Amino acid sequence: MNRFLLLAFMLIAPGACVAQSLNKTIYSDAVRIVHLSSVADTFQFDRLRTHKHDLAVNKNNRSQRTSGGVPIKRHEQEPYVRAKYTAHEFGGNPNDNSLAISNDRVILAIQNKYVYAFEEDGTVLFVKSLRAFIGTSETAVFDPRVLFDPQERKFVITMLSGKTYQESKLYLCFSHTADPSGSWNVMSLSGNPLGDNTWTDFPVFSLTPSEIIVTSNSFFNGSVNNSGFKQSLVWRISKRNGFLGLPLTASVYPATTAEGKNVFNLTPASEWFSSESEIILLSNEALTGGDKFHVVTIEDNGLVIQTVTADISYSLPANATQPLTSVTLNTNDCRILDATYLDGKWYFVLNTTYEDHAAIYLGTVSQSSNGFQINGRVIADENHIAFPSLAALEWNGQRSLMIGYLHSSSTNYPGSSIVQVDVTSSDLVASQPLKINEGDDYFGVWGDYTDIKKVPGTNEVVYCGSFGLSSGTIGGGESATVIAFARPAVITDAEHPVTTEISLFPNPTIGIFYVEIGSITRGDVMIEIYDRNGLVVGKPITNRVSVNGRYRFTVNTTGLPPGVFQVRLLQAGRVLLNEKLVVIN
Repeated sequence: MNRFLLLAFMLIAPGACVAQSLNKTIYSDAVRIVHLSSVADTFQFDRLRTHKHDLAVNKNNRSQRTSGGVPIKRHEQEPYVRAKYTAHEFGGNPNDNSLAISNDRVILAIQNKYVYAFEEDGTVLFVKSLRAFIGTSETAVFDPRVLFDPQERKFVITMLSGKTYQESKLYLCFSHTADPSGSWNVMSLSGNPLGDNTWTDFPVFSLTPSEIIVTSNSFFNGSVNNSGFKQSLVWRISKRNGFLGLPLTASVYPATTAEGKNVFNLTPASEWFSSESEIILLSNEALTGGDKFHVVTIEDNGLVIQTVTADISYSLPANATQPLTSVTLNTNDCRILDATYLDGKWYFVLNTTYEDHAAIYLGTVSQSSNGFQINGRVIADENHIAFPSLAALEWNGQRSLMIGYLHSSSTNYPGSSIVQVDVTSSDLVASQPLKINEGDDYFGVWGDYTDIKKVPGTNEVVYCGSFGLSSGTIGGGESATVIAFARPAVITDAEHPVTTEISLFPNPTIGIFYVEIGSITRGDVMIEIYDRNGLVVGKPITNRVSVNGRYRFTVNTTGLPPGVFQVRLLQAGRVLLNEKLVVIN
């Protein structure tokens, strides 16, 4: 019998075990193959506007609510941004941001209006509206998410349409290959799977070797600000059928308690589970705040809940201020927004409040023979910070979390930031915040989520978030999307941190290029160059580094034909750099 673990925050007697209702099986509609080359680039100009500075004042300001959290320790370093670009000026409403990156470093990014693909250097491969992508005329298409399947080496997208039980659908899209510009299998499941007159909202999903695990919230028609919430759902869907182009079968589990208090919003603790028996989902008292957690298992087609209490509490987040306006940015609730696994522990993030500012709650879930333990710390800033996402990095004995988030204040327009948290020791230490970009105007609605992913084969992450844009294709006062590649600082100790900055330049190159490293240890360093077929070009170049510190390598490219190559820098078997190089000799 497989055991599936889910983690939920709810108020229930400590130690209680609560059996839940059985699952229901539903079936998808027919598979539709979409050839993106035949889908016109469709821009929804009807939903865009010019900037008028006439936004309504948000009256739901909770800036006086204060959490009793414990602030995280800080060191003096900050992560390093290698590259960034404005990915799209056509903001969603809200500008929910999700992205995935393939092993070939093709980025598939998505928000509430568009799905778009980029090369690593920012070259646009395509831009399609969500409605054109799935082939629907419905105006309400929202809450898109995307993952890259490391086993299939293909992309998976989920999104919703319809905000009534009569129209609600959960869409699932599967790319035929690792090239997102090619063909996709598109199909949908009913957003009212239990036939209880509710519609589906806020899906989050993860992958296993055989399944897609989707969690969602169900609402009655006419719900406003979660007023019509009924319960959360757990969907288990055959992944293989999706990639093969066969109709989907989904088992749906309603998540409620024996006391009648419903679980609100379950979040997978990882994007990839190596087996179905390792699944963990996270949730919390998102609409009220609290400190109660639950471990939930799926046994014999039902859910079983056990109670855990965290060491610190969390609270509803304060709304964020903006310069030169009384309009505040709604930070919604304190649901868990993202989670990941690293070295035997699960980490999760959510919105909270600290000293009357929106802040981030970072939680740690560990397991022992005594059961689960949950500990938390608060990451705060002089700005309001909210809607965090996180990715795990582990290299050279150092383990870090990279957390991307949105920021704003009465003196700083809305922008995006990254903070690094060193988890090598039990005493967590955070870096100084790295501001990816500052916005240059205010806007009306913050996105409901950001996204950050590890770049395959490297010790860097790629982040996707938003900022306020006052100029561009659609005028000012809009929420635009930024994509940034960032690397962590190397923490040698709490008193003497050192930043590792690795850059390859110029790129494109004529004649020679350089690789510069901000901090490297003594020993042999090898540079390898690969062509598009993955074959080594010429003889690997070996350099000896005689002293620790900053170092620059020089490589002559006059013997290479024009084209795109892959450059790898290795030391003691570790890959320090793995980047594309354009040669235009």
